Amino acid sequence: MTVIDNVTPTGALSAETVGEWVPVERARELESQIARERELRVQAQETVARLRNEDIERNAAAREWADDNDLCHQFEAFCESYGWEGRTNDMDVTVIVSVAVPLTVGDVPRDEQFADDLADRIDHQMIVDLLEDVSSDAIREFRVAEYSRAS
Repeated sequence: MTVIDNVTPTGALSAETVGEWVPVERARELESQIARERELRVQAQETVARLRNEDIERNAAAREWADDNDLCHQFEAFCESYGWEGRTNDMDVTVIVSVAVPLTVGDVPRDEQFADDLADRIDHQMIVDLLEDVSSDAIREFRVAEYSRAS
């Protein structure tokens, strides 16, 4: 394209869209400004990432300090107020689970058709055999019986 009188077209030249004529110096200024803005955006993204990593490191150090100084409640409140993650632990838990599974007990005399009598007719192996095929739908309730921090 030929530059006439230090002027160059911007946009596509067609019957539908004719670009606006801008002086070459102004076009170069705009290109330079766009390049600077792109560089500033990259720098800002790097700064945000660095600050986020520093915040994560401070949070980890604060959790360690609270553990070392036995400051459970105060530290958890502090973390919550700053949107930080509180301390966490892995826990070993013993769970007592109640399941409901159908079981047919055969040949029960009429005078033994009560809960206590039926329980006497069910042995450990019958329950083990039932539990091999039990689905999660059979779980009725559970409760934590014992717990401790995992080692």
